[in-house]
Amino acid sequence: MEENASSLVSTSSSHVLLLIRWMHTVFERGVIDKPLPSIHRLFMQENEPLQLSPIVGDSVNQYLPYSQSADPLGAVLEFARESESSISQALLYLTMIVKSGVNISTPTFTRFFTIVASNKLDGLPDANILIRSIILSLWQRSLGRQDLQSLIASIHGHFSPLISQSLVSGENFLVALSIIRQSLAACLLICGCERASILAAGMVDINEIQDLPSRRKVTVRGSTLEDPIIIQPEILTALQLYLQSSLDDVSCLVAKFFNLFLVESPFLESFEIDNFILRNGKLIALCIWTTYGIQQEDLGVIRTNLFLRSIVVDSEPLQEIVQGCLDPASNCIQQRLSGLNRLFHIISDVTSPAFNVEGRQWRSSVTCIFHFYFSSLWADPSVRISVLKPTAFLPRSIGGNQNGC
Repeated sequence: MEENASSLVSTSSSHVLLLIRWMHTVFERGVIDKPLPSIHRLFMQENEPLQLSPIVGDSVNQYLPYSQSADPLGAVLEFARESESSISQALLYLTMIVKSGVNISTPTFTRFFTIVASNKLDGLPDANILIRSIILSLWQRSLGRQDLQSLIASIHGHFSPLISQSLVSGENFLVALSIIRQSLAACLLICGCERASILAAGMVDINEIQDLPSRRKVTVRGSTLEDPIIIQPEILTALQLYLQSSLDDVSCLVAKFFNLFLVESPFLESFEIDNFILRNGKLIALCIWTTYGIQQEDLGVIRTNLFLRSIVVDSEPLQEIVQGCLDPASNCIQQRLSGLNRLFHIISDVTSPAFNVEGRQWRSSVTCIFHFYFSSLWADPSVRISVLKPTAFLPRSIGGNQNGC
């Protein structure tokens, strides 16, 4: 019986080695990014009960666990540990496996992250591939996978300094931006947001998911959403750091994320939205203020939604930002002009049909914006501010160029 078991394990190990060699061949031929629908047959679905394989010639009908007889994912993990250069290749294998419809558990993703985090070289490209495999997995099945958000939080907790540095220096900028975008999209999927809305917002590109197997063909078990719906604090802390780069691309991604989470998350109750805003008012206010300095059409409704939903709950964080921006003692004329320009855009949005929060009395909450705008316009001692007075009350089309700094 022991000889039969050893023979079976040896045979299975040979199969795993053959699988790795086959993946090498696929990689060398440049088709690693293509899904292989039949490959899922080689992998035990990690959320399923342990499969048992009968041992030939066993008179007492004992069984050997499948996971002991063949572990293709374990083989990929071992390959990733071989050297720092093999990590990226192993992660690409993981992406191909996910795209082929194989369900990967959070513990397995976590093991890959542990390897990526231990890499002494620049780990951002590898982190980007790992995040990509996570969101591809979530796109196929998202409900009941809240534990993946903790992993995403760990990734940003580890890599946020490098990501922030890349945003500022420009080195690996697109990689850093991709990590942020895909991470936020993954969180939205976990929270139950519609895939169509995530695509429409540009958080996921259609080309990234077009080759995935039909979601109807993916086995879904235990797909329930647990309460409460939250965003991990480590992720929010990282977003605060990324916003400090003052880059339009980053600000737009964060604004779209908050808007989708607060407006389109189907499982969030109104009191949960209010609590989230109260807990994260400074971050949301910073995001709002930043986006009002960006001239981009698709941000119009998004920033209006965020502004109103935030200010009717807690206006103090935004007021603090505005006061600091308009203070002549600590800001140059260009900064104060930029602040006034942003206030002007907020006031101009009042006439927009989107400037409304259903069931909320918002008018009294926005009076502070008018107060800041007009009082600063008349009270600022700068002569250049005074130049704005003749045109400040005119429509944008008449009053000239109102672009910020």
